[in-house]
Amino acid sequence: ANKFNSSGATVDGTPISVGVRSISSGLATDFISSGKYVPDVFAPSNELWGNILEEKGVKTNLVEKGIAGNVAGVVISKDKKNELSKKYNEVNSQAIINAVLNNEISVAYTDPYSSSTGLNFLLTTLYSFDNSNPVSDNAVSQFKKFQQNIPFTAYNTLQMKESAQSGSLDGFLLEYQTYVNSPDLKASYDFIPFGVRHDGPIYEIGDLTPIKKQISDQFVQFCKTDDSQNLATQKGFNNLKDYTYDGKLLDGKTILKAQEIWKSEKTGSSGITAVFVADVSGSMEGSPLLKLKASLNQATNFIGSDADVGFVTFSDEVNVAVPIAKFDSTQKSYFSNAVKNLRASGGTAMFDAIIVAEKMLMEA
Repeated sequence: ANKFNSSGATVDGTPISVGVRSISSGLATDFISSGKYVPDVFAPSNELWGNILEEKGVKTNLVEKGIAGNVAGVVISKDKKNELSKKYNEVNSQAIINAVLNNEISVAYTDPYSSSTGLNFLLTTLYSFDNSNPVSDNAVSQFKKFQQNIPFTAYNTLQMKESAQSGSLDGFLLEYQTYVNSPDLKASYDFIPFGVRHDGPIYEIGDLTPIKKQISDQFVQFCKTDDSQNLATQKGFNNLKDYTYDGKLLDGKTILKAQEIWKSEKTGSSGITAVFVADVSGSMEGSPLLKLKASLNQATNFIGSDADVGFVTFSDEVNVAVPIAKFDSTQKSYFSNAVKNLRASGGTAMFDAIIVAEKMLMEA
C-alpha cells in the first residue's frame, strides 16, 4: 500500500491512495455484516468469508481470486508423521482427521468464528464426514466424537505453537507462509495442507463510486505486478502452487450452519464452567478498558447456552458482578450489562479476585 501510494498513481490526473487496516478475517466479516465498519475493499485469507457476507445480505463483488498464494495446513511433529505413515500410508488431512477420531494424535485448532485456518479446518472436517451434506445429522454425530479428542480451541496460533513446543500437542494449524518463515518449526515439524486455498481474494463491498472503482482496480493490478509478486515470494507467499482442494467451496448458508454446530458441540461431551476475571483498576482507564469491553462482548458470541458462566471484577476490592449460572438469554443480558457498566479506578487486588473466582468455581 505504501509503495502504491508513492507510485504516482492517478485517476483523471488526480493523485490517489489507499489505506489498509490489518485485522483478522473473521473480525472484519463481523464488522462488515453488522455495519460497524464497512470498507470499500475486503481482502480476507480465503473465499469462505466472502460467501458468509453474501449469505448475510452484504453486496460483494469478487474482483480477484488471489493476490498472494498461500495454503492452510496442519503442522505435525516429524515423529508423529512417521508413526501415522505406517498405518495410513499417505498422511493427508483425511488421515489426520481419522487419527484424531481414533485418539492417535493430539491436535488443536483456532476459533472458526475469527480464524481463517480454524474455519477452513472445521469445514474440511465436516465435509470429510459427509461430502454430500457437511451439516447432516451423520456429520454432526461424527464431529461430536471428533471434538472429544481435541484438547482445546486456541484463540491464536501463538497459543498452539507454545503448547506444541511444550510437548502437549502433536500438531496445530498454520498457514504455509508462517511455517516457511519459522526455521524452528521446519526442523521439527512437517506441513500437511488442507482445505480451500488462502490466496487473498479481493472483494469490493457495496456500490463503489466510479472513482473508487478505478482506485480498487489500479491497486489490485499493482499487487499483481512482477515487483509486488516478487516481494510476496520473498515474504514466503506463492509456495505450494500445485496444491488444489478436491472438495467444493461451500455456500454461505452451510458455512454459517457449520459455525453454529461448532459452537454447540465444541466441548464434546464435557460441560463448561467459567468465571471471567476483569481488571478495572486505574491503570485500565481509557483504551485498555475499551479493548477489554470489546473482548468480553465478543466472547459472549461464542459461549453456548448450556455453559455456566460468572463474572468478577477487581480494583481496590473484588466485586462478583455476575454469579455463576447457565448462560441463557437472561444470564447473557446480565453479563453484557455488567460489561457495559465497567469503570476504571483504584488499585489492583488481582490475587484476591482469582481466589474469589476459584471459590466460585469449586462451589459450582
